[in-house]
Amino acid sequence: MEDYVQHAIRSLHPAFLSHADWVHFPALQDYCHVWDAYASSSSLSSSTYPSSNDRKHHNRPFAVFRLGNGKPIPAGLAGYFYYYAPGGPVPPTAGEIRFRVIPRGPPNLHLFNQSQNLLSDSERGLPWHLPLTTIAARDSYQVYREVLLRDGLVSPELLARAAEMGREVLGERSGGRKAQVVHGFRQPWFIDFGSKVHWWWFMGADKLHTTPPMPNILSWKVGQDRTPSPWLGTALCSFFPDAHPRLRGHRVVKIKVVKLLSPITPNPEFPEELRYLVSAPEAEPREGAFLRRGQPLWQMDVDREGVEKGRREGFGALFANLGLPPLRTDKALRQKVPGEELTSQGGLKGQSSEDREGRRTLRSLVR
Repeated sequence: MEDYVQHAIRSLHPAFLSHADWVHFPALQDYCHVWDAYASSSSLSSSTYPSSNDRKHHNRPFAVFRLGNGKPIPAGLAGYFYYYAPGGPVPPTAGEIRFRVIPRGPPNLHLFNQSQNLLSDSERGLPWHLPLTTIAARDSYQVYREVLLRDGLVSPELLARAAEMGREVLGERSGGRKAQVVHGFRQPWFIDFGSKVHWWWFMGADKLHTTPPMPNILSWKVGQDRTPSPWLGTALCSFFPDAHPRLRGHRVVKIKVVKLLSPITPNPEFPEELRYLVSAPEAEPREGAFLRRGQPLWQMDVDREGVEKGRREGFGALFANLGLPPLRTDKALRQKVPGEELTSQGGLKGQSSEDREGRRTLRSLVR
């Protein structure tokens, strides 16, 4: 495997990245081994496939980077692995590793904030990500845990909490059940308007709420049955709290269409005799508008009598999370840790000038 690329990471902190953290995949490959550059072992070539004997001999933990869904890493992909912390008030367990695409070489860290994240699936419009809950729960991600701890991005206590949530997610998904995990208002998630059910799990400060699926949120109940959705199409949406004065004392959720991913068309399976319910122009899902069931807004009153307990707790976690401090990767350079020796240029002793330069050049927030 002459062109096989493996990668050694020095940092996952956006403010600590150096030129050496840039990785380029010149050819198509199914996966990439990711190593800790500072793990004690003799060096391995960055262009040779690590055999099982190599891995055993060096006793050096590694992780495997895959896009998922059987998709290979595309030829020409280049950029940085980094740790993303959402900007709003969300649980600290909501962090994740992403890949920022910066194709030019030699790499220019000034491009970081102007660049885009690698998408895991262009049809779903969401970035490739490796959640902290998965990193903490799986032995195979020891490399990432060690780098995150070294960067000061997580603590052992946070990893333990994330691991507990991660084991619950992995246990649920082992039975074929898979829902999108939502940790806060305004977080984008994917929706297929024509799907029979919609399903979210909700991340609270100390617990993951694995709520049951909901019938299609745009369907109508007719007797004991439900109609199909009146619309077909896909989009990115976000939950928002509804703060209308008339709702004071109630926790009410609404949905905003953030971005349409495919055209919205009438569903031919929706009963024609009920089409009048969605005939108003504003009834059709529109980018930038709040979602409607006909003319009224789609709303979930979390405190309404009859709301299923798990669903109330799940959506309720989003409101509870509003009281958490904002979670965001610090843009400032790391302060000197007691006991660390600094060079005359302000870097840590033992660091290359390349590493120090990389840490100086990236000082901005990430999206």
